[in-house]
Amino acid sequence: MDDEDRNQSKFDGQGYLLDHTTWTRQVGELLAEELGLELTEEHWQLVEYAREVYCQTHKTPTRRKLVTELGVDPQDLFVLFPSSPMRKLCRVAGLPKPKNCL
Repeated sequence: MDDEDRNQSKFDGQGYLLDHTTWTRQVGELLAEELGLELTEEHWQLVEYAREVYCQTHKTPTRRKLVTELGVDPQDLFVLFPSSPMRKLCRVAGLPKPKNCL
């Protein structure tokens, strides 16, 4: 992410956006690039769903919620967002780090 994008959006020390309302799809793409992810339609579906849940509840969605409400296979989450799917998903979506993630 270049300096101009960093200046327009403020981030915490771990790279999470501090104000989810400043997120744009371009910011999401740049954050994904930082994580080494190339976003597909499957990624965007999860990102948009996570943002929708957060806007309604002010809580990041859980992996269980994604699995039950979207019918996502848990293993697919690890393929799309390797290592730490919920952390990476929330970071790309411009949401806070999930509470249950270390």
